[in-house]
Amino acid sequence: MVLDVGTGVGLLISLIQSFRPARIIACDLAEKMLEWLKQKYPQVDIYHTDVSCLSLEDTSVDVIFLNAMYGNIDDKPKACCNVA
Repeated sequence: MVLDVGTGVGLLISLIQSFRPARIIACDLAEKMLEWLKQKYPQVDIYHTDVSCLSLEDTSVDVIFLNAMYGNIDDKPKACCNVA
């Protein structure tokens, strides 16, 4: 499973799909961008939440992308512990 944190409109989704992961999860706080992403990539699981609040099973994520947005995370230790 691949997690795209701060996905926005999903610029990395096509690249991620090229590796054929079993599941792609995208999370972001920008609701309008996520609405656009859902229209373009309906197969992606979308979460309108901060990564520190994302509820996933332990060890369920294989790869995490944070494209130019790590500085925007308020609680970095909590976010990193949450998806590790």
